[in-house]
Amino acid sequence: MTDTPTTPELENETGQTETGQTETGRPSAGGGRAGLFALVLVLMAISAATYWVMLVFPQDREKLSRAIDEVAARNSDAEVARSSLDGRIDEAVGAVDSIDARVTDFSRTIDTLDQAVKGLYARESQSTLDWQLAEVEYLVFAATQRLILHRDVETALAALKAADERIATAAHPELSELRSQLARDIAALDGVVVPDTEGLAIYLAEAVARVTSLPTKPVADIDMSFSRMSDETARSNDWRGYLQAMWIDLKGLVEIKDGKLEDSVLFDPELRYFLVQNLRLELASARLAVLKGDTANFRAAVSLVRDLLRQYYDIEDGQVAAMLKDLEGYSMLELAPAVPSIGSSLDAVRAKRQSLRNAAMSKTKVNQ
Repeated sequence: MTDTPTTPELENETGQTETGQTETGRPSAGGGRAGLFALVLVLMAISAATYWVMLVFPQDREKLSRAIDEVAARNSDAEVARSSLDGRIDEAVGAVDSIDARVTDFSRTIDTLDQAVKGLYARESQSTLDWQLAEVEYLVFAATQRLILHRDVETALAALKAADERIATAAHPELSELRSQLARDIAALDGVVVPDTEGLAIYLAEAVARVTSLPTKPVADIDMSFSRMSDETARSNDWRGYLQAMWIDLKGLVEIKDGKLEDSVLFDPELRYFLVQNLRLELASARLAVLKGDTANFRAAVSLVRDLLRQYYDIEDGQVAAMLKDLEGYSMLELAPAVPSIGSSLDAVRAKRQSLRNAAMSKTKVNQ
C-alpha cells in the first residue's frame, strides 16, 4: 500500500474526518467498533431474510396459494351461479315478454268485448225505452178513449198519472218534455168538477122507495066530492024511482068542489095513487138521466118533482122538507162538465217514439 497525498477533509464535531482516521492517518478504535456492529446487523438481517425465505415464506406461499385456490373456486361457483342466474333472468324475460303478449291479446279481446257489450247495452236500452214508451202510449190512448167516449174523467186522470209514473221510472233525460206535457194535461183534468153520479143515483133510488111514506097535505085526506054517493041504488018501481035514477046519473056527470079551496089541493083520495106513481116516475126519470149524464132531462125531472112536493105534500114534514132541500142542491149539478182535450199528450208520446226510432236507425247505418 503506497502513501498518497491526502486532501484535507471536513471535520465533524468530534474532530474526525469522514474516513474515520485522525489527522495523523491512524485508524481510531471507535470507528472499528462501529463497523463491526454494522456488519453484525447486516449478517443478522441476512440470516432473518434467509430464514424467512427458506422457512416462513414457503408456508405463507402455500397458505396464499390455498387462499387463491379458494377464491378461484368461489369465483368459479359465483360464475356458475351468475350463469345460472343469467339463464333464469333470460327465462324470466322471455316469460315476461310472453305475458306481455298475452296481456296485449287479452286487452284487445277485452276492448272487443267492451265494444260488443256497449253495443248490446245501447240496443237493450233503446229496446227497453221503446217498450216503456209503448206502455205510456197505451195508457194515454186509453185515457183519451175513456174521456171521449164515456167522459170518464176519473179513469182518464188515473191513466195519465200511471203514464207519468212509468216515465219517472224510466229516468231518461230525453223524456222530460213529454212528462211536462203530461203534467199540463193532468192539471187540466184535476180542474174538472166531477159529480158523484153513483151516489146521486143511489139517493134517487132510495127516494123512489120513500115516496109512499111521504105525507100529503091534510085536506087531501078529506073526501069532499059527491062521488061517494055514486054507490046509491035507485028504485024504478014508480015515477019517484025514475026521478032518483036520473038524479044519480046527473051527479055522476058533475063534480062539485069548495070554491074556497086552492086548485093545488088534492081533495080526491082516489087521485093520490096517481100522484104517488107520477112522483116515483119522475124520480126514476131523474135517476136514469143521472146514469146517462143528461143534465137537461135531470134538471127537468128534478124541477117537476119539486113542484109536486110543494103542491101536494106537506112541506112542514121533515121528510118532505129534507127531500126538497136535497133536490134543490142537486138541481145545480152539471152531470156532463166540459172536459179538456188530452190529445197533445198522445201526439207527444208518438212523436218521441218515432224520433227515438229514427235516431237508432241512423246510428245503425253509421256503424255499418
